[in-house]
Amino acid sequence: MKGLMRKTAATGLLAAILVSAAWAVQTTNVQQDSSKDFEQGKFENAVVNNRGQLSLAHKVKVLLKGDKEVVFVNAVAADSKGVIYAATAPAGKLFRIAPGQAEPELYYQVGGKTLLSLAVGPHDELYVGTGGGDGQILQVTEKGVAKLVLKRKDLAYVWSIGALSDGRLVAGTGPKAELLLLTPGDKPVEGEVLYAPEKNKQKNVLTVAVANDKTVYFGTDTDGLVFRYDLEARRTFLLFDAPEAEIAALVVGSDGNVYASTSDPRQGIGGEASPGAVEGHPAKEHPTTAPGNGSSKQPTTAPESSKATPAPARDATASLQQRGVVVHDQAVEMPADRQAESGYTRRARGVMVAVGARPALPMDDEADQDSDVEAMPAPSAPQQSAQAVPDHEEGAAPTSQPEEEGQEAQPKAGSSPEEAARMRERMGGSEGGGGPGSSGGNAVYRIDAQGFATEIIRQKTMLLSMVFDGGRLVLGTGTDGRVLAVSPGTEEVYTLARLDNVKQVLSMVRSADGSIMVGTANEAMIARIDPGYSPTGQFTSSVIDAKQVSQWGIIRQTSDTPDGTAVTVQTRSGNLAEPDDKLWSAWSEPAAASDALPISSPPARVLQYRLLRSSKKNDASPVVRAVTLAYANANQAPKIASVRAIVPGMIGGAGGDEDGSGPSRRGSGPSGPGAGGGGEGPAGGFAMLMWQAADPNGDPLEFNVYVQREGTQAWIPLTANQPIRGDNKFRWVTRGVPDGRYRAKVVATDAPGNPTASALTDARTTDLFVVDNTAPDIQNFKAVVKGGKVLVSADAVDALSHLASGEIRIDSDSSGQVVQPADGVWDEQKESISAEADLAKLASGPHLVILAITDAAGNVASAAVEVVKP
Repeated sequence: MKGLMRKTAATGLLAAILVSAAWAVQTTNVQQDSSKDFEQGKFENAVVNNRGQLSLAHKVKVLLKGDKEVVFVNAVAADSKGVIYAATAPAGKLFRIAPGQAEPELYYQVGGKTLLSLAVGPHDELYVGTGGGDGQILQVTEKGVAKLVLKRKDLAYVWSIGALSDGRLVAGTGPKAELLLLTPGDKPVEGEVLYAPEKNKQKNVLTVAVANDKTVYFGTDTDGLVFRYDLEARRTFLLFDAPEAEIAALVVGSDGNVYASTSDPRQGIGGEASPGAVEGHPAKEHPTTAPGNGSSKQPTTAPESSKATPAPARDATASLQQRGVVVHDQAVEMPADRQAESGYTRRARGVMVAVGARPALPMDDEADQDSDVEAMPAPSAPQQSAQAVPDHEEGAAPTSQPEEEGQEAQPKAGSSPEEAARMRERMGGSEGGGGPGSSGGNAVYRIDAQGFATEIIRQKTMLLSMVFDGGRLVLGTGTDGRVLAVSPGTEEVYTLARLDNVKQVLSMVRSADGSIMVGTANEAMIARIDPGYSPTGQFTSSVIDAKQVSQWGIIRQTSDTPDGTAVTVQTRSGNLAEPDDKLWSAWSEPAAASDALPISSPPARVLQYRLLRSSKKNDASPVVRAVTLAYANANQAPKIASVRAIVPGMIGGAGGDEDGSGPSRRGSGPSGPGAGGGGEGPAGGFAMLMWQAADPNGDPLEFNVYVQREGTQAWIPLTANQPIRGDNKFRWVTRGVPDGRYRAKVVATDAPGNPTASALTDARTTDLFVVDNTAPDIQNFKAVVKGGKVLVSADAVDALSHLASGEIRIDSDSSGQVVQPADGVWDEQKESISAEADLAKLASGPHLVILAITDAAGNVASAAVEVVKP
């Protein structure tokens, strides 16, 4: 429940809770009103958008589930009569679904082929693109009958087909990334090459979108390029260079914009799949690793029994593997780098991506790293973000427009990336953050008529398929089987459907009746998503943990319930952190959701709520925007975990360091007689009392300190008139206190946060420590001059503390000479001293020899004897 619990003032909720004196006065409110709050819950026929609004899911009907021969549904298409076709792999099966047909029928099969793409011509002609060593286009004329339309040498994959109104076809192919134009006829043709890369390193044209008979758009892998091709001028124009490596889908919207989705497997897909910001289901565990790319989870290839030939140990791109293609050609390997020798680096291309307030991303690992760009503001006027590519037939290839020296590739924004990310989250933007191409995942870009590209959604998944549906985009994801709906204008994102046990939504098409037909992998299925809502659905929250047994107050929800729709609420509670039907209370009876509904579940540590939503209308759903509930903890006593007294000279003390943080030492003598508070040694006359304490309820605490002398019963208050708040230490000045052994006691109370009758306390006592304000006693002090030196001897005794240091001074010598006891260690209460001092530098005559002894408490004793130097 990290990030869900927000401790606030009780406000109106407090009045709704009957709290006895045993419960804390402060009430805790738990509010859930964002996608992050809801995403750890469980959804059944329910979804949540990126603005934290819960609603019913759309109806989903599974028409076909895959088997060993249907592992990938790579393409789906619809004709003018509403007939749906689905192309599958690895057994090359083509299915047909007529309106009202309950199950798909096997319409055609190409043995040993992978069916990659579909297109429907102006008169409902059906075309199928193949892959797997020999790329072809077939026209299926009737059930079980087809003719070869395109056959070209060195063509391995027909990834995408677009149909023009005059019957011609354009095809995106690989592994040479050629865009072909062909006119179907009675005999197979090789087609005309409209585009083929030369200076750049594209391997495959993955997607084609026909705007009209004059304009075709296509997208590539390797560098993630979007091109526009003018069929009249026979000219290629580089429209957009995405930071991600693969353009998975292109659509031309009815709004005149081109939309491009990316499926770069390197962008945020390694490790656990993330659900992004739109639904609360953790990703299911179906990990499979693409050969040669251990950081990305990819669809598995076809079962061993159905593979034509095994894939090489390395060389397969994600695009190939997503579609079940057996790789035969080293040329499809994604290059390890895109360095400057290609003459086509990202900064040199100079393509701008508008992200408004979104923070920009660092360049990817293969591109220039020297940009100091932090963010890019939306410009006030459209900027050109594309480059002309000379006509392919004239032998030219895509060229770059190098930056002027010193020119920045991207402008800086006025806000920091952190501010931009925070703004985006508050405004309901998608999770994953970062700018285009960041580790946040993949994106959809809107490219307007001027070629200006804007990122409208970013998700931590591959965005493999896309259709334009009545002003919104519908997207198929690549790690968690979600179908997303996106409003390009508002950037609202919600889950249209989640397909159980599915990882990749590879293909989709909009049917004439408004439904969305999808094809998937891992597991493979053909499913229909209806425009209408499910009649019922429910959302079960994650566990709300109060950390201790608590009294539950009310639950309220903010919702919109159109006529014919309803929301009901149930709760259950328990003292086991994980939900358990046997050990928790039963679910309460469903109650109509209201602004303030009392929680009937018994007091306990944890609680769940469940929202049941229903609709009698096909086109309406209730929408829940926020759920708030309140609880009050039973008051618990504060806890003092430890308390200690630190006095000079104690092991574990720090000499004169008041906080006890210095190194442990027994003390080294002061710099001179009587220097109890200065020099390097311990300063006496105080005891530092320190403790650690906390309150389970989070109540504010105050502390009182007492001391007791050994052998007495009385506890002497030290803070009676001024309890300590906001601190965990107290310095007790012991000057003037009788010598002896003492204990200190600290008493904590939560009275500042509770009524007097409900306040609780805890106390803890230190071990005995010494208060010593008396200097040692120096006995038998003698000084004898002999041979230019003075020989000193004495005994020193201290009643309570061990002796810590000693020194000899001659006259007013300020430096002194350190002396050691006879046994070499200052560690006992009685020590014998035998030392000598040099008189060579002193004049003949009388001199005063001073011996100073310091005990561990910092008390200093001194004695003096007069001697005469001959």
